[in-house]
Amino acid sequence: MQFYKTQGDFIGFAVGMSHTLVLDRDYNLYAFGKNSSGQLGIGNEINQHNMVRVGGMSGEIVDIACGSSHSLALLKSGSMYSWGH
Repeated sequence: MQFYKTQGDFIGFAVGMSHTLVLDRDYNLYAFGKNSSGQLGIGNEINQHNMVRVGGMSGEIVDIACGSSHSLALLKSGSMYSWGH
């Protein structure tokens, strides 16, 4: 297991079957783990052992969730993004 020192505080996390989303207090979203269904939202299907930033959303993320092989983000505006299968 590898541990990471971060610059910011995390305010939320969500766990799928084999992937994780983490939200920091600046509302940046990060993901790591299995990505065979695109559940990390990073534009490819390559598994990630290190946290990678998830982009492509415009607005403040207020909630996150994971299914077994998909992920969701709810924005303050009420918009919802989903990715994976």
